[in-house]
Amino acid sequence: MFLLFLAFILIAGLQALSITLIYSRAVKAKIDFRFALYCFLFFSLNNIIAIVDDWFYAILSFSQPLFIYLYFRFFRVYKEYLNIFIAIFICLAVKTSETFFLVMISSIVSDKIFLQNLLIFFPILSLLTTLNMLLILRSFSFDFSYIKDQLAKNRVIFLSLLLLAIHVTLKISDFTNSVENFNSFSSMLATICFLIFLSTLLYLQLSHRKQEKDRELKEKEKEHLQLQKYADEIFFLYSEVRGFRHDYGGILTSMRSSINKGDIDEVKRIYEEVLENINIQLSSNRYSYFDLNNIGDSAWRSLMTEMLFRAHDKELQLIFEIKDYIDRLPIELLDLIRITSILLNNAIEGAYESLKKTVHISLIKLEKEVVFVVRNSRKKMDLDLEKVYQVGFSTKGEKRGIGLINMKEIIAHYDDIILDTTIEPEYFTQVVTFRRGDCL
Repeated sequence: MFLLFLAFILIAGLQALSITLIYSRAVKAKIDFRFALYCFLFFSLNNIIAIVDDWFYAILSFSQPLFIYLYFRFFRVYKEYLNIFIAIFICLAVKTSETFFLVMISSIVSDKIFLQNLLIFFPILSLLTTLNMLLILRSFSFDFSYIKDQLAKNRVIFLSLLLLAIHVTLKISDFTNSVENFNSFSSMLATICFLIFLSTLLYLQLSHRKQEKDRELKEKEKEHLQLQKYADEIFFLYSEVRGFRHDYGGILTSMRSSINKGDIDEVKRIYEEVLENINIQLSSNRYSYFDLNNIGDSAWRSLMTEMLFRAHDKELQLIFEIKDYIDRLPIELLDLIRITSILLNNAIEGAYESLKKTVHISLIKLEKEVVFVVRNSRKKMDLDLEKVYQVGFSTKGEKRGIGLINMKEIIAHYDDIILDTTIEPEYFTQVVTFRRGDCL
């Protein structure tokens, strides 16, 4: 009895390891040891109950997605409908693959031999299950962030219901497997469930690709419009500078004539009425658009251009500084675009609601790092740094605080990126530091 108990505890450890690794790969995050411990306790209880009562064991096994969902819900890992989806998904990822290989092993050895040598066969089954599903998730380029951030809620709910139907069908397959003369039907049912699960992954892959292509087309259209607007702005600035060059000779002639005459009052008048005014014009923040040429990546430059025009349209006082050429950063382009969009959107909206209405954006290239600083004025109100990155927090109303928490999740995937936030009575500053390494 003790050896059987020990065997079931060992099996629980393998089950917990398998589902934890698959969950980690599915969401592309570091291994959650708290989740692994939770799964180990659940599988241990489940396997021990199997010794005592078969029916209770069957009910508990059927409820596995519910227990996983309760973990995600308790720790508020994702939104409610996403908690349901990922709980069913990872349970099925393990179960469908496990059942598929179990059918294969059963076709080679009988169920009786498998159970008699459980400590030999189950580690092999667990290893095959885990490696197979990790390879499948990689082959299908499964990306949970796409489901979380881009897939419509009703489509996620539909997929959850489909996965739940597969889960129920698999349990029916398990039940019929124990009924005499139904082994072949059970194996066929399990194989069909596995294929439907793979079809779901294929659907998500194709849907993601289509959405990426649509997004790229929209980005190209937007980039074209931004380039046209940028070209118009540059032409206007060029015309302004050319006008100054045209007037420059006349100003010098006037000043030379006044200097030769010793008419200091006239020189002073020309300086105050003409030169100071020209200096103010040439010091305009609009000339900071030229700094955009120091951004090497066209997609990132296009986004920056769009945000600068947005700030200009809202009549914000903008300071934009990039003195050195910035090429590649140690981050995926899509993640860089998302971070920049969140930072600048928040800065523009925050500044627009404030009295001072100022936004300061700078990219500083140091010897070993690039520092991205976004500073904006904000309306006077109590703001707790600890609450800023909580799910749902926003100064713009309820249920709108998703940008900053998404940005923090993105940055958490990179060891070479550091986020620092400073809150002052009238200003909000975000500093993202990219450690350069060999990427620049």
